[in-house]
Amino acid sequence: MEYTEVLDYVKGKRVCRYSTYKGEEPTEWARLSYGDLKPLESYQPEEPTDFFTPDILSGSDYCSSGSVEVSNHRVFLERYGKLLNVYDVCGGYGTFAVAIRLDSITEEMLEDFRALERPKIMEDTMYTDKLDADEQITVEESIASLIKEAVEATENSLTDEDCGDLGRLILKQMLEKFRPDLIEQ
Repeated sequence: MEYTEVLDYVKGKRVCRYSTYKGEEPTEWARLSYGDLKPLESYQPEEPTDFFTPDILSGSDYCSSGSVEVSNHRVFLERYGKLLNVYDVCGGYGTFAVAIRLDSITEEMLEDFRALERPKIMEDTMYTDKLDADEQITVEESIASLIKEAVEATENSLTDEDCGDLGRLILKQMLEKFRPDLIEQ
């Protein structure tokens, strides 16, 4: 793999330079301190000894991450953490990250980074993550109608089987509205 491929990939992403007041090299440590990784300014060219710190592998306790970033961080370190120049990064307030020296990024890592950036849904127009007020009312009325029909059809005595059928019907309706990509045709 060409180093230029790595540079093309990290362009516009968070690349940092390691710097401590003691002038130590990071090869001495298993973990790095987040405070010792200084983001490059736009005028600074990347050097092979700089570090890529992917957002999808980073976060903190202050709502800057979720279970996805935590899981990705853990799995990436399980997969690549023993390689030279791949570091677990820690900081204050639960900050965590992974730092990989640019000249140590492998083709497999690039493939993993690209895979993590791909949307999980084939077509964005098929997915809705928020409802406007009218849509919410329509969905609520639709669910209420399904429940009413089920209760009336069973003469007000829903069995466990009826409840299961109703639950599956409501789930199917929600998936058709919000995640049609998950419904078998």
